[in-house]
Parts: sequence; C-alpha cells; structure tokens
Amino acid sequence: MSEKIIFLDVDGVLNYMSYRNKSTANIDPSKVEMLAYICTQTNAKVVITSSWRGSETYTPRIYYILIDILKEHHVPVLGDAPYIEGQFTASVDTEKSYSLDEIGDMSFEPGTGRGAEVDKYIKDNNIKQFVIFDDEDIKELPPYKRELNTVFQKYALFPHMNVYDNIAFGLKIKKMSKDVIDQKVMRMLKLIGLEGFENKNVTTLSGGQQQRIAIARALVNEPKVLLLDEPLGALDLKLRKEMQYELKRIQQEVGITFIYVTHDQEEALTMSDKIVIMKSGEIQQVGTPQEIYNEPVNKYVANFIGESNVISGVMIEDYKVKFDDQIFDCVDFGFKPNEKVDVVLRPEDIDIVPLEQGKITGEVLSVLFKGVWNEAMVETVPGTTVKVNMNVIKNHDVESEYSDERISANDFYVDIEEVASLDDNDIIARADAQAWKESDDSYISISKIEHDLKEELGEYTVTFQTSSGLSTTRKIIVVDQKYVRNEKANEAVSAFNFFKTVDDIKESVALDTDLKTWANAIGWKLSNEDEAVDIYVDYDFDPENIQEGIYQVTFSTEGRELKVHTTDYVEEGQEVGLTFEVEDIHVMEKMGF
Repeated sequence: MSEKIIFLDVDGVLNYMSYRNKSTANIDPSKVEMLAYICTQTNAKVVITSSWRGSETYTPRIYYILIDILKEHHVPVLGDAPYIEGQFTASVDTEKSYSLDEIGDMSFEPGTGRGAEVDKYIKDNNIKQFVIFDDEDIKELPPYKRELNTVFQKYALFPHMNVYDNIAFGLKIKKMSKDVIDQKVMRMLKLIGLEGFENKNVTTLSGGQQQRIAIARALVNEPKVLLLDEPLGALDLKLRKEMQYELKRIQQEVGITFIYVTHDQEEALTMSDKIVIMKSGEIQQVGTPQEIYNEPVNKYVANFIGESNVISGVMIEDYKVKFDDQIFDCVDFGFKPNEKVDVVLRPEDIDIVPLEQGKITGEVLSVLFKGVWNEAMVETVPGTTVKVNMNVIKNHDVESEYSDERISANDFYVDIEEVASLDDNDIIARADAQAWKESDDSYISISKIEHDLKEELGEYTVTFQTSSGLSTTRKIIVVDQKYVRNEKANEAVSAFNFFKTVDDIKESVALDTDLKTWANAIGWKLSNEDEAVDIYVDYDFDPENIQEGIYQVTFSTEGRELKVHTTDYVEEGQEVGLTFEVEDIHVMEKMGF
C-alpha cells in the first residue's frame, strides 16, 4: 500500500500577528492540532517545508516546536529538517539561527517552482494522493462518476438547450436509456413545481425558475451530497425568501445532504440543520442554528449570526463575570479565575426600565423605528477624551563640522510630579534624542546629558552630547499636568502637548502608536491606578503632506453603547435603566488575532 504524505508549510501554521516578523514568529497550536487530527484519521505522515526567503534567517526553534506538537499526537514526521530537492539534512543546533543555504529548506519565491518540486517528490517516491469522500478515494474517478453535484450562484444553465435537455444533461452523459431519462426529468419537474415547462427556453424563465432548473439538473443525478454556492444570491429579497423555504422542502423530500455556502446570516438560520462558521479558511464553530445563536464561541461568531452587543469583561470565578465595573451572575463556568473574556448580550434580551430599576444605566443616543420594534442605542459608559496640541516645527538636526555625525532632539513637557523620577534614559526617550552617522545611518550613543531641571514649574535647558563632542540643546517644560476624570466610567486619561519635526511625522511607520508615545498619553482606572485603559487616537491631518504648524490630536477611551430592541417608547437624550436575566449573559473566550 502506498504511503500517505501531507506537505506542511511552516508559514501555514504561524500565528497571524507574528507572520511578518520571522525572527519572533510563533506557531498557532490550534492549526497544528487540526493537521494532527487529519493525519491520525488518515494514517498520513508529514513532510515539513518552508517558504521563508533566502535573504532571511530560518530559526530552527519553530521547526522543533512543530515537531514536538506533532509527536504529542503520535504523528510521524519524515526527515529531521525541512525538505529540499528530495534530500534531508542532519539534525541542527536549535540554539543557533541558520541562513537558508546552511540548512536544508524548501524555499522559493511564488511562481519559481515549489509546487513542481513537491510534484517531483511525489512522483519520485510513488506517493499516493487522495481525495476522501464517504471513506472512499475518489481522486481517480471522472467527475461525472462522483456522487456529488454543484449548484452555482450564476446557475450555469445551457442557453442553447431547453428545460428538458438541461435537466437531462448529466443522465445523457451516463448513457441512460431514454425512458429512464424521461421518468427522472418529469419527476424533477414535479418536485420543483415546474411541470409543463420541459420544452421552454431557459433564457425566457425568471430568476427563480432558472434557479429551480439548476437544482433539478443537480438532483436528477441522485448525488449523495449537493453543494450549493450562494444559489440565491442573484435573486431579489422577496423571491430569495420564498426560495429558502422551497429549497428546505426539496432537501427534506429527497433526503440527501445539502452543503450550502452563504454570507446571509438569516439564510443560514432559516435553512440549516447544522451550521459551520468559517473565518479566513478556518472553522470557528459547528452547531445547530440554536447553538450557534445562543452559545457563540467567540466574538466573530456572535457578530456574524444575529446582532450582538459584545463587551470586554473578566471572569471572576465560575458563574461570576465582571463588566462595566460591576459583577453579574451568569450561567457560564470552566474559565480561569480573572480570565479576560468577551460577554454577549443580544439586543432583544435587554429591557428598558425606569432608571432606579436598571442593573446598568445610560443615555439614549438614538432611536430608529423598525416596524414592530424600535432600535435604541444607549450609551452606558461614556468615553473619556483629552485633546492636545502637536507643535510641528522645522527640522533642527545639528551637523558636525569634522565628521558625518548628526544629532537631534525635541523640546518636551513633563508633569511636575514626574520630575523627581526622571533619569537620563527617560529624558532621552521623552526628547526623542538620537545621534547617527549620515553616511550609513548607523546610530551613535549619546554619552552625556546636562540639565538644570528642578521640581518647580518653568522651562529648563537640557543638552545631549556624543563622545566626539557634538551636542544639541533643547527645552524641558515643567507643568502641573491636569488629567480628565470620568467617574461613571471609573477611569482617567492624561496626555501632554508635544513637539515634533515634519520628518518625524512623515517617517513614522506606526503613527498612532508614536503619537501616544510622544504625548505620553495614558489611561487608567480610578479604582486601581495600576490597571491600564486602552487609548485610541484621532487626528485630521495628512501625515504625508504635513507642514509646520499646530495640530490638534485627540486621545480617548472607548465608551460603551448597547443596542436595544424594544417595543417601549423612548426619547433621545433620556436617561434609562437597562436590565436582563442571568441566562441572557453569555461568556466567551477572548478571541485571538
């Protein structure tokens, strides 16, 4: 019996956030575990490949982490290093980084033959490739002999054939007798409610009728599985809803499995016995419509199926979850103590009550009439905002008269309460002081800092100097910095005015992060100053075309707005209470990226 081989590319199992930085890359264990499950079910072995480029370094720790996970699942791996041109290299030192020409690695730019190399390996080693359907390998079967059919979004009917010939096409390919074909076609026409249409031209039919013909053409071959690729996408809303029920009826009558691809959440809930939610090619959750809607596993699923209010929270202990700085009873358990989680409250599960009766309170921001109910947006936690001035000044690099050295720094503000704790490294960072060689942009150490800083309000000078004597002098402005308190949100935010050059702005590769650093923007909980609050940045200038001047930058925390579906009448600006039952709270694991 031929050996079953699965080629596993290292890039395919990397965590998304680490993918761009190979030197600090990490494996996503869930991806490897899914592969391990497939291998154990098919008795396959693994050959590990890599697509990392020749100009980078390959860190063997990734390979060995991958090996360890596969071994835990008893999956055999061929070779002891990544595969290249049919050869396996010897074991390598995992503490060292190797360039691609030092370690065997299957690494090619897209389009330069990696697929051909895999094909060559398969051919040279007589490796069997397979497509498993109902526990049988159907790879070598011609398509018309495979017991599955597809209904496409565009229907793909033959315009030169009438209805009868379109439906009969697959049967004629199978060379069935005319009387059998007649019987099967007429049965399909009756099933789809188009008796008497057999001689009509398909181009004269409505969209719904054409869609039914496409389904009949697929079903007449009596497949075990029917694949439907958004078959209702081209229909108008009313006809699409009618066809949803029609398809459900047809599926129940013929009694076969329909695999139905759709982006329409309502369609998925209406038609499905079982739903598979996918994101970027990965399965997020499998379950009945009721399970998917009432017990979503993560934020993506909750937002995809139905409307949701997803709130960041902390699972204090079993049956106790904290969000909006309150602890609520819930029905969820099995999380770690104080684990960060996401909490789902469906809009229809929230009731508007008098202010004093609410578990949480808020202000009605907007009300939309939706027919049988109103959709109210209620702000339960107001965001906290600080606005500062960014002073964009001309470039002021200082050049050496005797070498190609350059030095630069900026003025900066500091709170009087921070002065005592500032050290030289803090001052260098706050001033963004740096020195370099113009010839190769290599950094030079700032060896000396002199200043007359005091714990008093006012302006003070600071001088930064390199070992060669090149220096620049800037200002430190000591202020009594005020911060914005938000008692209802239990948080505070602080940020400073700051100075930057035009080049600083244009050369920033992560401007939002840099703006927060330059302004020393921070947020914290009033009840616990060690607990940080996320800060968001907003500005209205174009970084690519910025000029000297003063620009306003806004730093703010994220407020909380809850969507509520209610039959009660509420007005914009009204203060209301919101309440919900214990079973209406659903706690989910925090979703990774």
